Amino acid sequence: MQALQTDTHRQPVLVWIESDSGSIARGVAASLSDAGAEVKLAEDCALMRGESVAVRLSYDRASPTVEAAGRVTWIRGSGDKASCGLEWTSAPPTGH
Repeated sequence: MQALQTDTHRQPVLVWIESDSGSIARGVAASLSDAGAEVKLAEDCALMRGESVAVRLSYDRASPTVEAAGRVTWIRGSGDKASCGLEWTSAPPTGH
C-alpha cells in the first residue's frame, strides 16, 4: 500500500461521504493511500460497515472536489471522536 503524497503546508483534506440511503458524513482525512483512507468524522453518522459510498475530497478550497467510490471497512468511536476506514472501489483519488 503506497501513501498518496501530501504537502504538509496544505490545508487539511476535507471529506464528504454519502451512503446509498442519502445520509452524508463529513470529516477530515487522517491518512490517505492508494488503497483507502482513514477519516476523522465531525460527528456521529449513519454509515455501516461494508456499505458502498460515494466520496468527495477537497484538497484545496479554491479547486473543485475530487470524486471517488469506496466501501466502509470500519467505524470506531462516537461523537467528535468518531472515525471510519474507507477502501477505494475505484481508482484512488488524486488532487494535486
